[in-house]
Amino acid sequence: TCCLFSKRWQLRESAIRTIISSEGAAILAKDAPQGSQAIPTLLLYLGAKGYGVSDTLANVFFAACDVISQVVTALPPKGPNLSHVSSSILPLLPELMLKAGDNNSRVREKASLTLMQIAVSP
Repeated sequence: TCCLFSKRWQLRESAIRTIISSEGAAILAKDAPQGSQAIPTLLLYLGAKGYGVSDTLANVFFAACDVISQVVTALPPKGPNLSHVSSSILPLLPELMLKAGDNNSRVREKASLTLMQIAVSP
């Protein structure tokens, strides 16, 4: 977890990408049926001021959007943790909307795509 809060953006990006890698996703999926708070906690981190979706560096923002996309697309239609995940995603929406108006076109596109994936999720 110290890499997630590192001052070096490369470590923050690598930590997020490791979590959504096949090994990290398998660990999260393994814990999810037992009511684990891992995914809501990860989403809470992504909404923390200066980290995740509010990070000033585009690469970290892109990794955060990839996590959100992976979580949203992996949700079962009526899974037990749907309400916990939905309540964790809700605070991310204002920052994603702000990023959808960013000067950087890649950031705008990624934010818009992530917002669309959230909108069409079950």
